[in-house]
Amino acid sequence: MTAPGDEIAGAAAREPDGDATERTRVDTGVDDVGAAEVLPAPARGALLGRYSLLRKLGEGGMGVVYSAYDEELDRRVAIKLLRVRAGADPSAASRMLREAQAMARLSHPNVVQVYDTGELSGQVFLAMEFVQGQTLREWIFGGPDEPRRLPRPWREVLAMYLQAGQGLAAAHAAGLVHRDFKPDNVLVGSDGRARVLDFGLARSDASPRSDATRTAESDEGSAEGSVRDDAEVVRRSAERSVRDDGGRRAPDREPELESGRSRSRRSIDLQLTAAGTVLGTPAYMSPEQHLRVATDARSDQFSFCVSLYEGVYGERPFAGHSGGELRGAVMTGRVRDAPPGRKVPAWLRKVLLRGLRVLPHERYPGMEALLAALAADPAQTRRRWLTGAGLVGLALATGLVVAQRRSAEAEVCRGAERLLAGVWDDERSAAVEAALAATGRAFARDAWPRVKEQLDLHARTWQAMHVEVCEATNLRRSQSAALMDLRMACLFESRAELRAAVDVLAGADVKVAERAVQVATGLRPLARCADPEALAAGRAPLAPAAAAAVQAVREMLSQVRAEDTAGRFARGLELARDAVVAAERTGHGPTRATALLHRGRMEDSAADFAAAERSLEDAYWLAEELGEDNTRAEAALRLLRLVGEPRGRDHDAMQWGRQAEAVIHRLGDPPALEATLRANLGVVHNRYGRYDAALAALHRAIALEQRPGHPLLTVYHRDLGNVHYRRGRYRDAESAYTLAVTIGEAALGREHPEVARSVSNLGEAHRVQGHSAEAERCFMRSIAIWEDAFGPDHPLLAPPLNGLGTLAYRRGDMQAAAAHFERVRDLFERSYGAEHPDVGAVTGNLGEVLLRQGALAESQRASERALQILAASLGPEHDGLADVHSNLARALTLQGQFDPAAEHYARAVTLLERTHGAGYPELAKPLTGQGLLALARERPTAAIAPLERAIALGGATDPAELAELRLALARALWDGDGDRARARNLAQLARVELAAAGPSPARAPIAGALERWLAEHPAS
Repeated sequence: MTAPGDEIAGAAAREPDGDATERTRVDTGVDDVGAAEVLPAPARGALLGRYSLLRKLGEGGMGVVYSAYDEELDRRVAIKLLRVRAGADPSAASRMLREAQAMARLSHPNVVQVYDTGELSGQVFLAMEFVQGQTLREWIFGGPDEPRRLPRPWREVLAMYLQAGQGLAAAHAAGLVHRDFKPDNVLVGSDGRARVLDFGLARSDASPRSDATRTAESDEGSAEGSVRDDAEVVRRSAERSVRDDGGRRAPDREPELESGRSRSRRSIDLQLTAAGTVLGTPAYMSPEQHLRVATDARSDQFSFCVSLYEGVYGERPFAGHSGGELRGAVMTGRVRDAPPGRKVPAWLRKVLLRGLRVLPHERYPGMEALLAALAADPAQTRRRWLTGAGLVGLALATGLVVAQRRSAEAEVCRGAERLLAGVWDDERSAAVEAALAATGRAFARDAWPRVKEQLDLHARTWQAMHVEVCEATNLRRSQSAALMDLRMACLFESRAELRAAVDVLAGADVKVAERAVQVATGLRPLARCADPEALAAGRAPLAPAAAAAVQAVREMLSQVRAEDTAGRFARGLELARDAVVAAERTGHGPTRATALLHRGRMEDSAADFAAAERSLEDAYWLAEELGEDNTRAEAALRLLRLVGEPRGRDHDAMQWGRQAEAVIHRLGDPPALEATLRANLGVVHNRYGRYDAALAALHRAIALEQRPGHPLLTVYHRDLGNVHYRRGRYRDAESAYTLAVTIGEAALGREHPEVARSVSNLGEAHRVQGHSAEAERCFMRSIAIWEDAFGPDHPLLAPPLNGLGTLAYRRGDMQAAAAHFERVRDLFERSYGAEHPDVGAVTGNLGEVLLRQGALAESQRASERALQILAASLGPEHDGLADVHSNLARALTLQGQFDPAAEHYARAVTLLERTHGAGYPELAKPLTGQGLLALARERPTAAIAPLERAIALGGATDPAELAELRLALARALWDGDGDRARARNLAQLARVELAAAGPSPARAPIAGALERWLAEHPAS
């Protein structure tokens, strides 16, 4: 018996360019090879797991870095291989793995993204983002072969360090201390973005240090002490340094550089990287690192200020021709005088000097405070606040003017709630409430409090963010005017989306009311308006007329999105087509790509699958050309589901899945996109019988959904139940469906149609377990909800009606079964047309009813018609055809047409095995048919194998079907000179099981056949 509908039933890899002229650097963490052994250079194309190595990019004491190609995700990556060192510290490998774990915790535009880490054949490796560009040192000073002829202006250097500082601040916010920040550990990409990398020495603020670190401590203090205790160690050491040499340090008595270096190399003012006893690069290390006492985020702040000082002055702040001299200067805070000729403002030097103080608590409280001080250029502030006034007057009145300007600018940033007037306010709220109430549906009344709560929260968040964006630029000066403009544009686009959603809800009919909660919860998160990198994409400055045209298209697309979420697909598709035409007129590529994406989404929702595939592919490839990763990700995610489900192309679907995964990784793995990816993969894996993969994907989607009780969780748990159902684990399916019902009731209300879907599936899980009463209650409840919401003619009444038909079939009431199936067929034909696959599925069910009624010719015609519809719509290789092949074969067998019957049974077995494997329980039906066909042909020995296999699979759960199977095997064993004692035992077991199941018209024929056979085959 086939369940209709989707409730239960059913780019080629390329070698990246290896151009040796690319200026790509990846720092390996240690500058000198020292005593390291040389790693054998892998040949181009050598494999490390799924990574194909291309060419070496650089090497150092800790590792060698290669460019590589990720075969699985079709992308360029950088691979760091751990260097093998004679007598190496055994913790080196774990330190590298710690680097991966530390960096993987970060997802920030100014931090290099780590993708993967592992160990293969004893070789520890790290896979990370491939950045085309140069180190920050090279960006400022040029490379060794091409030094810059003129230094970069201090403003340019400061701007780039502010970016790097944001990455470092993100690490601190995640609880990580870098401990080796320097310009060589920052990459400047060809996109102009700075990225911090090489967290090989990073550790959590709260993590204890290793025994090796503790034993390396000096006697000035213990690493077990608090940071405050360590500050005292720093103070005492600084004082002792002054006492010992009167301001000059004696030659260092304690080698702090790795032992393999020569004295001549140590005599130069190098950016020395210590290995073994000291973790960090001495020229950039804080006093507490030199002392080997506890470090925290303020240690990174010190290293950051050393690096920035070097960038703006052309030399580092502390002089020293040896490790000891350098240490003495750092420990006593002896900063060089500013070199002549470098015009660096006094305010910037003052900020740097505070960050370079010896005692940690005298520095800035954290990186955010330091960055705010660095961004507060007094000259720019004066130009903004004091333009047009005389210099003498300004000098006398600065305090008053500043105060007045601050007050005026604060006033500018107030009143965000006025901007939502007519969008979401008391009047609009009342209109939505009235529209939902006017539908007269209980689920609409239940939806209103949930809708209001979500829209109120969205509006409050919007207002708060509007104030924050305004004040960040106009009051705190921590954000550029250009970034404020981008964020404000995003907020006003979000306001248009809110307006469109409220417009749809204020005009709600019953159909819109069904989706009201989803409309309210489906608004795009406002957090995207705080992502500078994402905002900059596709936001190049436009001429005023072009900007207005683009904005008009974006507002149209906001309306399309609202119509789609509300389920008004015809209206949404019409608007989407208009938006594509308007977008083409703008000539703005990103807007065209987004419009094509929305048209494809609407064509998919409206079931025009071929057109949807074309539109989504056009959107994807245009977005790839433009570098619009968000649009690419959305298009690939939709294509994954579309191509894998209604289009029925597994391989192509998985290709789109890989494309989506690669883009989502590049975007930093945002949880919402990854959850959608995993959910869609789960559905497609289930469709093609990859059940373990489907379960893993859906569990991951559920874990990624960060909004407890969100309606999406209802869908995810229902999909999870569908996987269990299809693999025959009905109790697990029942549990998943029950949870889907519970979540749906809490999120949407007990009478909501979305709950009816899950209740119907729960009924199906009860039915296949023989819980007929519970199944019937579920089906009846689902029907009541749907009929109350949409009347008696809605197509989604079909699943529970089909369930009732199947229950009637099982209890032998063929007249009631036929009536239910005919109603389902009529619903589908009116809604979808006579050639829809759901029409084919239920026509197959009617063929099975006719078979049980003895109308063999009519059953044959119905099954043949069902096969015709299903093969045309789903393809002849679809596993959904297997059940109909079995029904047709049984009708042919009973009419004596044995050869064609054998072909249809074999076809059913092939389809199920190919899709689901040899252990699929539903194979029991065609295998039983093969056994019965062999018996009809008087070939009992040939019947034994398929019947034994059918019993072993456990697919026959209905008592009558199981009794028929046992009797068939008993006949085969008896007549085939097999085990006659076992034959009688099988028949007797079947008789006992039938009796335990209770009398039923459906079981009467097989009960009579059992009694006759036992009477005719007595025990010898």
